[in-house]
Amino acid sequence: TAIASLYRIQMVQSVGVQFASQVAYLIPIFALFWAWLILDEIPKNSTYIALVFILIGMYLGKRK
Repeated sequence: TAIASLYRIQMVQSVGVQFASQVAYLIPIFALFWAWLILDEIPKNSTYIALVFILIGMYLGKRK
């Protein structure tokens, strides 16, 4: 985790805080995709609703 923290700090310094927070929002989306692809998990309807909220939050965070 120390190496990951150093990479995260370096990323924030090079691309900015806004982009780094957008990357953090993508983690649950990729986790859902890989769980579906590898583990053959079927997401619940509430998961899709949460994804919509994540995408809306990313959109609102990106616009100025």
